[in-house]
Amino acid sequence: MMASKVQVEDKSLVIFDMDGLFFDSERIYAEGWKKGFNTFGISVSDEFIYSMAGKSAQDNNLAISKFLDDAALQAVRDIRENYFYQKLAENKVPTSYFAVEMGTFLKKAGYQIALASSSNDQRVYELLKSKELCRFFNYVVTGDQVEFLKPAPDLYNKVLDLAGKLPGDALAFEDSLTGAKAAKNAGIDVCLVSKELTQTLSNLKKYQGVFPDLKAAYKSIFNRD
Repeated sequence: MMASKVQVEDKSLVIFDMDGLFFDSERIYAEGWKKGFNTFGISVSDEFIYSMAGKSAQDNNLAISKFLDDAALQAVRDIRENYFYQKLAENKVPTSYFAVEMGTFLKKAGYQIALASSSNDQRVYELLKSKELCRFFNYVVTGDQVEFLKPAPDLYNKVLDLAGKLPGDALAFEDSLTGAKAAKNAGIDVCLVSKELTQTLSNLKKYQGVFPDLKAAYKSIFNRD
């Protein structure tokens, strides 16, 4: 774990990624992908599944198309989607550890908080509604509201525009390198929150902090027990 370099007194806006960061949904997606691939008798590595986290549907389709034709690819994606919605209906897509607690602290401390997700409006608001969080964030920006998805900076730029903030006013939390690159491309300081990346990432100096979970980030950045 890398200690935080954030000058928190300079920040007034905190931006969270959704899938894998605020919601523990990347795990559900991974299980759905595996189920889809297994249906076609295809074995893929955990590394390949993990590599799809934070990327757009178009980017992931391109990666999968190297070993599946269009019809099979769509069938695998449909299986993943059905699996996700089954888990959502069963209330088995939880928020990530300490996500709501951290957001609540930040709001009470006077920060504005935002969600910046490449997912579409329907997916984002279905997840927020499932945990009664539709009014939790000051700003919610989805993939439907911008031209280019992460790692392009559009989502983060949109949040800054809505909040009337400069990049230096904001701090982002991401769980993927793709998302972190999007924040950096917008000129925003970013912390990575990923148990896997704390164990495997070699170049930590590019980020304001690298943490295994949000509670560790919270304690390091905001000095709270």
